[in-house]
Amino acid sequence: MKMNHSSQHGETPLDIDKLWQITMYDEDLLKELIRLFLADAPERISSLRRAIAEKEPQNVLVISHGLRGASRSMTAEKLGELLGSLEELGDSGRVDGAEGLISEVEMEFARLQNYLATVDLHAPPATSA
Repeated sequence: MKMNHSSQHGETPLDIDKLWQITMYDEDLLKELIRLFLADAPERISSLRRAIAEKEPQNVLVISHGLRGASRSMTAEKLGELLGSLEELGDSGRVDGAEGLISEVEMEFARLQNYLATVDLHAPPATSA
């Protein structure tokens, strides 16, 4: 069963109404944007985990910055905030504390994937006149 844009468990991992607006209610564009993000993000998250494990703060900074921008473009604000915290760590030249954050990033991305698997992408939300 497909869900509409609201969640019965509170805050959704992205703002689907805003994403429809960003894509000018173009269903093909919306689906392509989602497809590209879902195809790209797992490799970036894996690279970020590797940079943390190898204690490479510069790579943590660069990877988290790029993925944060992509997440915010997708209206995935919580994911963007978590990545922003990793970006700040990398910018400080440290990676201590990053293990917990990358685990949260992975959980939030999984939540986003699950949400996108259940949300109805065939009909934009009703617009107010």
